[in-house]
Amino acid sequence: MKTYLWVFLLVYLGPFSFGQIIKPDDAPKPLSPGESLKQFKLPKGFQLELIAAEPLIRQPSGMCWDERGRLFVCELHGYNLEGQHDIEKLNRTGKLDKVVRRVSANEEAVRKAQAGQYGTVKQLIDTNGDGQMDKIHVWADQLPPCFGVCPARGGVIVICAPDIIFLADRDGDGKAEVREKLFTGFNDVIIERRMNSPQWGLDNWIYVARGRGGRITGPKLDKPVNLPAIDFRFKADGSAIEPISGGTGTFGFAFNAEGDRFTVSTGTPAIQVAPLPWRYLARNPDAAIRVTERNAANYQRTYPISRPHPWREKRAADPGFNKYYRDRYGAAESTPNGYFTSACSPLIYQDNAIPGLHGHLLACAPAQNFVHRAVVERDGAKLNLSRHPDEGKSEFLPSSDIWFHPIKLSHGPAGGVWVADYYREIIEDYSAIPRYLQQQYGLKDGENHGRLWRLFHDDMPEENPSFDMSRLALLELAQEVGSSRFWRRQTARRLLVERGQIDKSTLEALVNWVKDPQDGAGTINALYTLDGLSQLSAGMVFLALNSSEAGVRRHALR
Repeated sequence: MKTYLWVFLLVYLGPFSFGQIIKPDDAPKPLSPGESLKQFKLPKGFQLELIAAEPLIRQPSGMCWDERGRLFVCELHGYNLEGQHDIEKLNRTGKLDKVVRRVSANEEAVRKAQAGQYGTVKQLIDTNGDGQMDKIHVWADQLPPCFGVCPARGGVIVICAPDIIFLADRDGDGKAEVREKLFTGFNDVIIERRMNSPQWGLDNWIYVARGRGGRITGPKLDKPVNLPAIDFRFKADGSAIEPISGGTGTFGFAFNAEGDRFTVSTGTPAIQVAPLPWRYLARNPDAAIRVTERNAANYQRTYPISRPHPWREKRAADPGFNKYYRDRYGAAESTPNGYFTSACSPLIYQDNAIPGLHGHLLACAPAQNFVHRAVVERDGAKLNLSRHPDEGKSEFLPSSDIWFHPIKLSHGPAGGVWVADYYREIIEDYSAIPRYLQQQYGLKDGENHGRLWRLFHDDMPEENPSFDMSRLALLELAQEVGSSRFWRRQTARRLLVERGQIDKSTLEALVNWVKDPQDGAGTINALYTLDGLSQLSAGMVFLALNSSEAGVRRHALR
C-alpha cells in the first residue's frame, strides 16, 4: 500500500512538490510543413512552395547561392538559451517571478548557454530535380553562431562573431577543409545583437549589418582596425575592412538598384541611409553632421492575421507590465500586436521575374508572422515608403501559424523570393517577456525546426537557364552583367572581378552596356565591373555622365 501511495504522489503531485512550473494549455503547437503552408494568405497570382524543412535544416539564419548554383544555408543554434537556463534554475524554486522589470540572464546561465550556442553551414541538394531539397552536406559545424553567409572565391564567407570565416570544399567531399579566418575581434556579448547579413555591394565590397564594434585583426591587415559600433564593409580576400555610414538596429539591410542602402529597426520596415560615404565624413572630424539616417516610413501599424502569442496577451493584460512597457516603448509594446516590433531583413526586389514587384521593398515581421510590402518613391534625395495600395489594411504575405517567423529574404536565381523561416514557438528576445511568463511557456520549443520557402508568381516567365555560371567564358559573363535576373548579373560581375582577367571582346561587351544601356541597373553594374578590373577609363565615365538615367550619372560622379 505504501508503494502505491508513493507512486501516486510521484506521478500526480511530483510537479508541485518538487517546484516545477506547468506549461499552460494555450501554448501554440507546431504544424507540419504541409499544414503550415495552408495558413498563408497569398496575394492574387502568387504561389508559395516549401523548399526544405526539419530535420534537413534547423533554425536557418541566412542563405546564398554560389556560382555553380549550389544553395547554402547557415544555422543559428542556441538562441535564447541563456534565458532558458536562467528560468530552469528559477523554476526549481516553484515560485513565479512577477516583479515588474526587464532583466537579462545571470552570468552563470550565460556561461552555461555558450556550449549550446553555435553555427552550422550546410549545402542543400535536390537529388531528383523536383525542386525540394532532400540531401545535405555539412560544410562546417560548431562555428560561432552564424548570422549570414555569402558566396566568394569558390566558397562561402560566414558571419559568425567574433569572426568572419571563409570556407571552401576543394576536394569535393562535401566538407569544407579550407577554413580561413579573415577577421576576428568583433563584439559578441549579446547573441541576438551581433553583426549579420553579408551582401555584395555594387562596388565589389561585402557589406555587413549591425557592426557592434571591436579591435579587428586579420592575417592580411597591415595593422588592427578599430571599428565603431556601426555597419561596415570588407574585401572578400581579407585585405581591407572599414566602417560605413549608418547603423542597422536589428537584422539585415537592403540595397536598391542604384546602391542606396536601407537599414532597419524593430519599429519601422526601412531607414534610409544618406548617400554620404563614411570616408568623406571621417576626413573632417569637426563636421557637424551627426545623423546620416532617416525613417523612410511614416507608419507603424500592422495587420497580422495570426493571434498574438498568449504571453503577449497576458503581458498587455498585466497592469504593472503594461504600464512599464507603455511608459518606455509606447503603444507598440503595450498592446499584443498591431505595430511593428520586430521589423528585419528588408529586401528591395531588383528582379523583373515577378510582375509588378520590381522596386518594391519587402520586410519581415517575425513576431507577427508576416512579410510586409511597401512602395518606394523618390522625392529629391529622399526615398519614402508607403503601403501598397492593395494592402492598405492588410499584409503582403501573412500567416496564421504563430510558429512562422520569417527572418531572411533573398533573391533566388530564377527570380523568386526565398524566405528563411526560423520556425519555433517564441522568437522574441527573452528579456522582453515577463519572467513569470518565461517560466511558464519556456523559451526553446522549436529549436529543432526550420523551413525554407520560395515565393513565386503564376505569370513568371518560363525559363530554365543553367544556374551553373562557373564555366562561362569571360565574354559570356560580360553578356550577363546586364541580365534582368538579379542573381545572374550580380554573379557575373563578381566572377569577372574575381578572375581578374579581361580580353578585347569582353571589354567591348562591358563598354557596350555603358554606351547603349538597356536599363540603368545593367549600366551601373557594368561600370563597377570595369572599375573592379581596373579598366574604367575617363571616356567611359564621360559616357555615363551623359546617360539619360539619373542613377547612372550619380555613380559616374563617384
